[in-house]
Amino acid sequence: MWTALASVMLAAALPPAGRALAGPQGATIHVRWRPSVTESERRSIEARLRLAEGERLDGSTWRYDLIDVSSDNILALIIEPAVADTHNIDRPNNALDPRANRTARRQRFQALGDLMVAIVDGLAIALAAIGALLALIGVTQRMPRAQALWSRARKALQPPTEDALIRVAADPGDDRPYFWTAAVLMISAPFVVILCVTLWQSPVSITEVVALLEDVAERPLGRFFSPNTAFYRPLFHITLSAFWHNAGSLDATLAWIKLLTIVPVVLLVVLLTCYLRPRTALDAAAATVAVAVLVGSAGFRDNLEIGLVYTIVGMPIALIVWIVLNLERRIWQTPLIVVLTLVAIGFKEQGLTLVPLVIVAWWTRAPGASRGMAATLGAVGLAYVAFRLAGGASWEPFQQDVGLGFTEINKQAAAARFGAFPYWMYAYNGASTLANILFSEPTRGTFRIVQAMIEGEPEPWQLLYVGSSVGMTSLIAWWGIRSVRRTTASQRSMQARLFIALVLVLLASGALSFNYSRDRLGGMAVVFYAVAAYFAVREAVARLLVASPARLVVAGVGLALLAVAWQTRAIATLEYARTQAERNQQEWLVLLPVRRIDFAHRPVYVNIMESMVEQGTAPKASRRRRLPDRVYRTIGGR
Repeated sequence: MWTALASVMLAAALPPAGRALAGPQGATIHVRWRPSVTESERRSIEARLRLAEGERLDGSTWRYDLIDVSSDNILALIIEPAVADTHNIDRPNNALDPRANRTARRQRFQALGDLMVAIVDGLAIALAAIGALLALIGVTQRMPRAQALWSRARKALQPPTEDALIRVAADPGDDRPYFWTAAVLMISAPFVVILCVTLWQSPVSITEVVALLEDVAERPLGRFFSPNTAFYRPLFHITLSAFWHNAGSLDATLAWIKLLTIVPVVLLVVLLTCYLRPRTALDAAAATVAVAVLVGSAGFRDNLEIGLVYTIVGMPIALIVWIVLNLERRIWQTPLIVVLTLVAIGFKEQGLTLVPLVIVAWWTRAPGASRGMAATLGAVGLAYVAFRLAGGASWEPFQQDVGLGFTEINKQAAAARFGAFPYWMYAYNGASTLANILFSEPTRGTFRIVQAMIEGEPEPWQLLYVGSSVGMTSLIAWWGIRSVRRTTASQRSMQARLFIALVLVLLASGALSFNYSRDRLGGMAVVFYAVAAYFAVREAVARLLVASPARLVVAGVGLALLAVAWQTRAIATLEYARTQAERNQQEWLVLLPVRRIDFAHRPVYVNIMESMVEQGTAPKASRRRRLPDRVYRTIGGR
């Protein structure tokens, strides 16, 4: 009880202490500049008066975050000759108007001020929750009847063992076998619907899709099978060609292209939920976290670009292959898995991750895997690599720009610097993709979050992403090592098999991104990461329910915060999709006049581009709800 009291008192003291250290919060104001002020003069004054996040509203009026709200700085703003007028400023008193929107970052520690407040607020909430739970436990320990009820409730909430789940699954008379599965699908449905609507309304990119359509309009289908190219996606180009030549109109072609992204997204969420098939409230909670891990991961988010539907097609295929491998062996399984693997590889070489997946499934004695299946997939993988190498004599050492440390190097400079022996850079690229899946850092091979921390200006969302990834990866490692240790090499359980498969797919995803590192290249591994998150969370909660009260409270709060962090990342994926739609429209508005001149010698390209202008500049693409900057700094997504 004394510990509970101390926790509550500390929770009450933390928020005001954090705000006192961080300094006063800034505010959103409007500034009207005099017409004679040049852009360079305005920028200089903005830096001097701590006016951040400038956004032009109309004419010479701008909206700013006023970071320094001291009376001296406000007076300097009022008497500044270049400023014609201000709004949300109490000019007679050299102070902020009380009605001003206090959402801007703080002055004393800049971004660290907001971060400090966010951290102390989170700690205060956690300490208050711990204090309340400790008080509840302390009361129940003094009430025998309540203690008996607590013990009985804990026993009722404890999830069934794996053996019990197997027995329930085999029982055709199971009561409400799909109730909790339907509940998870209903919880996920609003997110999926909003995401799909956003993708449907998004204009396609002028920098990618126009060139792809020009490609399929001019090139014969046979040329897409030539291995003498660094970007080998024959099935993708054939599918795009089928849309272009058979859809009947440009609008129908673009609709099919968008559906090629939307359908795999829906299929992936539904397949994941149905495969996990939660049967208790605790299973449903763990499945909800798994869905959030899937859609909140960078490997999923970066594959939502309309038109570049490469890995997003392979992600549900990977889950289907895993489901089939864990079914009882049937004669149709080998040809089905071979066909699915060829389809995934045909859309992008990341489909090769299915080869080690099948081999490890056979090695760990998955019910549906066989030696013949593993040998066939191994032969498919070797044949593909040999085929690609046969036409790779003219490949560049680096096909795209690469990140290294805190900087990004363009591909020409990278070739000049590492071309003689690029293998260390290849290893770095692969390790970067692997680390991004597990720890959300680096991105594109560049340690942007680490750099922000070193410079003392990390955004809250950056720490949220790294912290949630480190927490979930540690939880999965704990669960996976325990699962492997509980079994023998001759009799691997399904969970041990899943953990070993996850490790192999992670390594394969890293190896296949040797040429350059991008978040989207980890998409195939993200599927298995999300499935592993379900089992890890479920086992962690099961063990907490039989742990000591103090351990239950502390670890329970930690798990709850981890789940909330991943749900926040899932919400950020929606904001990312909205932001991407807005950027695509801005590209059309900015690049269209330039490309009409630069590509005038390519009539097919220009004709396709002109026919797509209306969808690229439609007003609906820019109807994005503007959230306060503080929200974006917390959740990311832009």
